[in-house]
Amino acid sequence: MKITDKLQLKIWHKMIIGIAIPSLIVLAGSLLTYGYIKNVRDRQSYVQIADDLKGHVLEVRRNEKNFLLHKGEEYYRYCQDAVNTFNNLINKTSPKIVEEIGKEDFLLLKRSSQTYSGLIYDLYVHYQREAEIVEKVRGEGRELETVIAKGKHTGELSTDFIFNLRLLEKNYMLFRDKVSFKKLDAALTQIKNIVPICYECVPYIEAVQNLFAIYKKGDTMVTDLQSAGNSLEEVTNKIAAGERQKISSFITRTLRLLLIAAVLLCILGPFLVYKTANYIVAPIKRLAEITRKIAEGDITLRAPIREHDETFTLAVSFNTMLDHLQLTHESLAQSMNLLREKQALLVE
Repeated sequence: MKITDKLQLKIWHKMIIGIAIPSLIVLAGSLLTYGYIKNVRDRQSYVQIADDLKGHVLEVRRNEKNFLLHKGEEYYRYCQDAVNTFNNLINKTSPKIVEEIGKEDFLLLKRSSQTYSGLIYDLYVHYQREAEIVEKVRGEGRELETVIAKGKHTGELSTDFIFNLRLLEKNYMLFRDKVSFKKLDAALTQIKNIVPICYECVPYIEAVQNLFAIYKKGDTMVTDLQSAGNSLEEVTNKIAAGERQKISSFITRTLRLLLIAAVLLCILGPFLVYKTANYIVAPIKRLAEITRKIAEGDITLRAPIREHDETFTLAVSFNTMLDHLQLTHESLAQSMNLLREKQALLVE
């Protein structure tokens, strides 16, 4: 019983080694896969944050277009509220998430948002100034119309010319493009050519010139605002695309890791089982070979004694049995010799 227990214990040690190595491969692959999957899960939350930023920027740009179209206080409030919501989302993002997503991108996003908010306010103030100048132009235009209609002006300016001038003025206020600007500017030049000295025309001409200047400044401010808005969109799109790319990379690495673990398991697993089986069977085969030779008559053979062999105790017992068998064989041989000697004496 003790020999069997010891034999099973030592074989179990080798079986543990044969089973443990493939198990460790599976465990290592599982732990690494778990780490990658956990990173993917964390990255999904980062993607959600990036999508929220992107969505809020699109909302800001939508309100920006409405504000540029209507230029009123109500739409300015809508736009400013959207910007404030976007800024709050940036500010409440934890430093850890900022570090993971990209600190430089977040800093650029924050600076661009602050610049954008300032430009929105400046443009709103500018539009209020524009409205004042527009009313000034319209008022001076009506005054000029009245003067010409009453015939108080002795020059060559006709009512039709003034009506056409006012039409060009309205077109310029409506379209604010180069074509309408050139036509209105040419009409003002024509007034100067027709009537070099026209005191009644001076206030209107100065008002229109101020309108040209403030519209030009407004166009520059709109360009700056749209540039800042484009910067916001570019950064948020970059963050969102980057987070999705990171998730794709994590998934690709996870698939590669699983494939490598599967290949190692398929190759090393059977190999280690085969080697373990050979280690376990080798001592038994060795004893079987010795037993076969002894059965053929060679009783001088002995089983090799190895301290860490599973058959150590069995080999000791086997060799002891052979020693006793050899002693018995020698004793029998001596007895046979004595018997032959006695037979020889009896014959004499």
